[in-house]
Amino acid sequence: MSEDGFENNSEEKARSEVLLSAEKHLENHEYLDAIRDFHHLIFLGGAFEGRFGLFKSYSSIFFSQDDFPYFMDAGDLALLIGHDALEYGSHPLLYEDLSTIYFLAGETQSAVDMIEEGLEKYPDNFHIMRNAAEYLGCFGGASNTKKAITLLDKAIKQVEENKEEFNRKAPAEESNNDSEGVLFDMAAYLIENLNDEKRRLEDKMRNMLPELEF
Repeated sequence: MSEDGFENNSEEKARSEVLLSAEKHLENHEYLDAIRDFHHLIFLGGAFEGRFGLFKSYSSIFFSQDDFPYFMDAGDLALLIGHDALEYGSHPLLYEDLSTIYFLAGETQSAVDMIEEGLEKYPDNFHIMRNAAEYLGCFGGASNTKKAITLLDKAIKQVEENKEEFNRKAPAEESNNDSEGVLFDMAAYLIENLNDEKRRLEDKMRNMLPELEF
C-alpha cells in the first residue's frame, strides 16, 4: 500500500471514530461533548459531516429546551450552522429541522421557503412532505392549500404501501396481558392523523371556494 493510501485510510479511520463518538454523545444528550467532536471532525476533513453534526447538536438542544439553558441561542446557532452545512452538502433532516425552527420562531415565510426547497430536492421524503403540507396548509391561500392536500394524499399512499417499514421503527408499548412489549401500529396512527389533516384542509377549501366538491 502506498504512503498516500495509508494516510487516507488513517484519516478515514480517525473521522469514523470521531463521528461515532459524536453520535453517541448526541444520543446521550451530552451536547457539549458532541459539539467538541463535530468541531474536531471538521478539522479532520469531514466538512459536511462536521457541520451537519453541529447542526444536529444545536437543533437537538433547541427542540429539547429543558436540556440546555440557552435553547433560543441554540436555535439561532442551528439556523446559522444549518445554512452553512447546505453550502457543503445536503440532507433531508436539514430542511425538515430548519423549517421547523423557523416555524417555532414565528418566521412563517422562511419556514415555507425552506421546506419547499427541501421538497424540490427530496420530493418523496415523508417527513418533508408532511412538514410542507402543514406549513402550506396553515399559511397559504387556495393554491397552497390544494398543494398541501395533494402532498397529504401522497404521504398517505406512501405509508399505506410501506406499513412494515414505518412500523419497524415504532416504539414498543407495554402489553396489559404480559411483560412483553407490543409493537405500536405507527402506520395506522400516521394514516389517521394525515387523513384528519386532509379533512381539515378540505373544509378550509370549501369555505374559501364553496363551489368545489371533494
